[in-house]
Amino acid sequence: MSRNLFPTYNVDNLKDSIFIEVNGSNAELHKLSLDSLAIITGKKFIDEETARINITFGTKEFLFQGRIVHFKYLRELKKYSYKIDLEFNEKRQFLMWLAIIKGLHKARFSC
Repeated sequence: MSRNLFPTYNVDNLKDSIFIEVNGSNAELHKLSLDSLAIITGKKFIDEETARINITFGTKEFLFQGRIVHFKYLRELKKYSYKIDLEFNEKRQFLMWLAIIKGLHKARFSC
């Protein structure tokens, strides 16, 4: 059984629209969820490390905090894959993130 609390959305098709930096390093956003992110980057981080996350959707920029909960070295790409749990400091931050996730959900499942 999956341990994900919320659905995750693959965002590989949005590479040209979403840009992400984690602790000042560029990364590729792979999956999004209401409570977590999955990224791929060439920089090595440590489990349980706090991460400063800067995500840009088009012209909107969002700043978040997160905690790295899992990583894996992808030998064929010579990069690291990370799962980051998001931590929201303000209600406004969470509501902005919720709007993004709702938009992705509607785009995926619209009739």
